[in-house]
Amino acid sequence: MLTKVAIRIVVTVVVLAIAALLGKIFTAYLKRRAKALDVDGCVACGSSEVVRDGATLRCTKCGYTGRADGGGTLSVEEMRSIRAPDDQR
Repeated sequence: MLTKVAIRIVVTVVVLAIAALLGKIFTAYLKRRAKALDVDGCVACGSSEVVRDGATLRCTKCGYTGRADGGGTLSVEEMRSIRAPDDQR
């Protein structure tokens, strides 16, 4: 009976160790993926002369202002401007 308890303890410790290792691997993967998705320059003209302010990116060369994530998603204001008729813009 003591052997079954010892085996359960060892199995539990091994499973927890594997889970912790997988958690670290996944966290490192997510950090690498986020870094790869980061925009290196202006999405409009390709210039590397950009200024980032939080989630906003401003190009000093062409004047483009947009999201620092490359514009993969649109803000609520951007969606409204796309959906609005021309006379309401």
